[in-house]
Order: sequence, then C-alpha cells, then structure tokens
Amino acid sequence: MGETNTIWVMRGGEVVEYEVLEERVNMAPLGTAKLGLDNMRTLMHHLGDPQEKLKLIHIAGTNGKGSTAMMTATVLEKAGYKVGLFTSPSLVDFNERIQINRQPISDADLEEILEVVNEKLPADFFATQFEMFTALAWLAFDRAQVDIVVMEVGLGGRLDATNIISQPLLSVITKIALDHVHILGDTLAAIAQDKAGIIKAGTPVISYPQAPEAGQVLETVASARKVPLTVVDLDQVDYQLDNSSHQSFSYRGYDYQLSLLEDHQIFNACLVIEIVTALRNNGWEISQSALQEGLSTAKWPARFELIRRQGLDLIIDGSHNVDGIKSLRNNLLRYYPNAYRIGVIGMVADKDIAHVLENIVPVFDELIVTQPDTHRALATDDLMTQIKASQLIAEDKLHACPDFWQTPDLAKNLANKEDQDAMVCFFGSFYYVGELRQALLD
Repeated sequence: MGETNTIWVMRGGEVVEYEVLEERVNMAPLGTAKLGLDNMRTLMHHLGDPQEKLKLIHIAGTNGKGSTAMMTATVLEKAGYKVGLFTSPSLVDFNERIQINRQPISDADLEEILEVVNEKLPADFFATQFEMFTALAWLAFDRAQVDIVVMEVGLGGRLDATNIISQPLLSVITKIALDHVHILGDTLAAIAQDKAGIIKAGTPVISYPQAPEAGQVLETVASARKVPLTVVDLDQVDYQLDNSSHQSFSYRGYDYQLSLLEDHQIFNACLVIEIVTALRNNGWEISQSALQEGLSTAKWPARFELIRRQGLDLIIDGSHNVDGIKSLRNNLLRYYPNAYRIGVIGMVADKDIAHVLENIVPVFDELIVTQPDTHRALATDDLMTQIKASQLIAEDKLHACPDFWQTPDLAKNLANKEDQDAMVCFFGSFYYVGELRQALLD
C-alpha cells in the first residue's frame, strides 16, 4: 500500500506498523489476547451482526486448517458460487487473509470497510487484532454478497473470535496435534476439547481421522450435541506418488489429482470431499467435475511449495510444530531420497524447539540457522546453541546466518560445492518464509 495511505503493513502475518492501525481503529496492543467471546459479540453487534446473514463453513484443528479451507473454497468457486475465504496467517500482505473467489481484498475495499467500522464503533471501544480482523472479514463478505464463506479458526475453537457464529452449515475439524499447549492444554484430549467447542447443535460435524484420544472427545461432544459426526474413512483412500508436480489418489470410488505435494494433503482433500458430500445432501449443487477440478488446481503457498531457480529445487514450508515437522521430514525423504539436502531453519521462541530439532535436523546434510523478523523470534545464537547441544548434526555442517535475506545465497553456495544433486528447504516459521518466498518469486 502507498506510503501516504497505508492501512496495513504486515510481516509474515504480524502487524509491524501498529501505530498506523491505532490511528484508524481502536485495537489492543500487539500480542494482547482476550479470552472469552463477550467482547467479540459486542463488537459485531455495533457493526450490525453481518455474520448472522452469512452461510458459513467453520474449520478448526491444529494442522491443515488453511489447506482444507483453501481447497474447499476452490471447489465451491469451480461449482459456480461466490466464495468468501478467511484464513491466517498471511504470508506477506494482510489482504491475503480475506479473499473472495481466491482474490485478496483490495486496498480500496479495506478503506471503505474501515470507514464503516469507525462510524459505528464507540470511541472508547477496543478490540484485539484478531477480533478486528475477523470483523473486517465478515463485513467484507456481507458487502460482497457472497454465496458461502469458508472460515478458519484463529486459535483453538471454543473461545476463538470466529466462534460467535450461531449456526454454521458445517463444523469441520482438521488434524489435532500438540501446539499452543500453554493455552489449549498439553494433551490431545485437552486440545480436542477446545477444538470441539465449535460443534453446535443442529450443525453436522466432519472430521479428519484423529488419534483415538482426540477422536473420542469429538465423538462424545457430537453425541452430546445430538449432531452427526462423519470421519474420513481411511479404508477408502488409495494413493501413489506420480511425480514431483502432482499426486493421484482415489476416495470412495472416484479418482482425483492434487497439485499439493505433501502426503497428508491427500487426507485433507478427502476431508474436503466429505464436506462437499454434506453440502450436496443439504441441496448445494456441486458437480463431480467441479470437485475434481477444484482439488487439482488448488494451490496453497508455503506448504511444501516447490520453486525451481537455476536448476536448484527450493522447498518453502511454514511447518513449525512437531506434527508439521514430522510431515515435512517424511516428504523430504519421499521426494528427495538421494539428494544433498540443505536446510534453512528459523523459529519463534514459544515452540517445542527440542522435539522439532529431534525430528528434522538429522534429515539434512547441512543446516543454516537464521531468525524470523518478529519480536517472538528465537535468536540465531540461541538456536545454534541448542542444535550444537543436541549433537544431531556435525558442527562443521552448521552455519549461522542471522539475516534471513542472505540465506538463499549461502544455501546456493553450499549446493554448488557438492557433486551430487542438491536441494534447499526453508522452514520453521511463516514469519520469514513468506517474505523470502515473495523475493524468490520476484
């Protein structure tokens, strides 16, 4: 956005020019969280409760929320619907969070919606950033008169700002794993209980195939709410690796292709198929060709995303929790079993660093350590110290590079020294891979 008319300046999903936002709307300082839904309900009441006029699919879970939401939105668009999509975090620009038919909201539309917010909110009313982001999305979707909205939860479920919606079309739970344990709990059952907070009476539930500990919680809550629970049937899934540009799989007797390369995306796609089946049962017209085309064309940046530059494969991946890192490890071994693998890692400090390192460092022949540009970053020196102490990689194969902008050149130099085919994987945090991805594409 232009210098004289800046509303949002984002870096890896984080507002970095908060003072500009503060001039436009009353938002609590960066990092402020407010548990409970009363403030969000009050906020939306001031704004006319646009969310109550929208037909919504509500998606919670630990991993795969964004991918599932994006694939669902793409399929619905291919079926001829005008689709609102709300996801987080954004990789580069705030606008990415609010999309209509997979196009980010324009600066001009954001300006107009902010004027509405300023007109309707009392001068002394404050909202958290995510509350305001959610409100802007609902206002945008109502203003655009979308046919349907795919809404991703921000954190957890029960007390998430998105959870004030009273009657979504579907409640969807993606894979549940350990993350944000200081907020949601340190067991799968505790985290599942929080995610299950989006389950509402009268709304069918669709779930990824969960670990028994989490699955039992979802079954109990769905039963208590007297709503049907549909779980992806693993016995109906068959897949194989075709090449490095797509995956083929079948589910319930139909064949599909995916441009998303991670193996777990096949199961997310099966979740989307179950979502489509439930919508069809409620009268939504979605052809099989729209479903197949939507899945085959769906793209989701920075999720095991392949960029080729000067003959070198670069993988961009925002994985940052243990479950996501395990998936990244498996996919690196699957697609690059014989390559010289160079990793670039940068993380925020509040993650399970020790278990992340344990599950990914041994995959790499060399490792570059950097840090994201955020107040939450784990400093390069601190991460280097932890990696050295782990003894998971030889110290002469470990390289410190605090400025993440310099990591592509360093990685390329390391790759050029090797006789065997090399590849590079940037991972550990959306806070830096988003910006790096944009630079590599430019």
